[in-house]
Amino acid sequence: MKFLRQEGKKMCGRYAITLPPEAMREWFRTYGEIPNWPVYYNAAPTTALPVGRQNKGRSAHVGVELRCEHEAPPDMRINYPLGSIVQRIVFTIAATLSLPVLTAGTTTAASSRVPEPEHIIVVVLENHSFNEIFGAGEAPFLDYLATHGAEFTKSFAVAHPSQPNYFALFSGSTQGAKDDRPYSLTAPTLAGSLHAVGKSFVGYVERGSPRKHNPWESFAESDDVEQDMSRFPSDLAQLPTVSFVIPNLDHDMHDGSIAEGDAWLRQHLGHYADWCNGHNSLLIVTFDEPHREGARIPTVFFGAAVRPGVYAEQIDHYSVLRTIEAMYGLSLLGDRTHTTPIADVWVVHE
Repeated sequence: MKFLRQEGKKMCGRYAITLPPEAMREWFRTYGEIPNWPVYYNAAPTTALPVGRQNKGRSAHVGVELRCEHEAPPDMRINYPLGSIVQRIVFTIAATLSLPVLTAGTTTAASSRVPEPEHIIVVVLENHSFNEIFGAGEAPFLDYLATHGAEFTKSFAVAHPSQPNYFALFSGSTQGAKDDRPYSLTAPTLAGSLHAVGKSFVGYVERGSPRKHNPWESFAESDDVEQDMSRFPSDLAQLPTVSFVIPNLDHDMHDGSIAEGDAWLRQHLGHYADWCNGHNSLLIVTFDEPHREGARIPTVFFGAAVRPGVYAEQIDHYSVLRTIEAMYGLSLLGDRTHTTPIADVWVVHE
């Protein structure tokens, strides 16, 4: 398929094709009388499906949106989880389009594919794989977040042991670390990037959390951003733009149990989870690494702009960082600049 601007020039991005139900049925006639809508599309009645993900090189797989603006006939309606009826029939096809490759230091203009939350909290927990957490019955609060948020089924750590994963999430690079010993680094960080555009960052740390889990302590640029968890504001509107929350070893599931960590998370961030849905804010919970190297880690996004569902694209700590950078138009950190933001989980009103 060829997509053109009105003046006839080729263009990239998101496209809407408006078809009556009969034409849509004919278009997808190979899928039978009623299209086979996989549950992972999670298509809401009024929101757009994703533009896809950039690969190495100069190409990208792009989801093209086919949208029926007519009311769907009864035999083609889809029950939405809250009991409403999806009146727009949406399907995606893949296309490959040319995109520029971003390089280190490039500024990512605030993307129309991602929201700009008022606040983001990133919680990093420890040393468990996907199957140990989601649906295992030991972490009801995390299960709640996954059910009502974006649950990623192919999320991975980037290194072993713990510390380089924290460096990757905070600076866009493992900084060559292959261990948990103390480092003194001069590389730029997420905190510095936020400050450069007038945004704020705090690392909230529960007493007893080790240096290896508090990445800002290793960077000269950001060694003053840490606060004790006791200073976490009761007025959530006073939160910084981006916060990391780091429990201690008893509560991050490293030494303590999954149930203990889940209860700590609910106690300290359950109120924020309820609040962020009504205040254009975002909660991200991820794990540094799994018990078994190479296994999947649990990652969930929860908040006002998140379209609930199960998402199967492969992501890692760099993907999470790139998404935050895109949300605020920050300079790209580190050496993994080909990584693109997570763009398919958002309800973005354009």
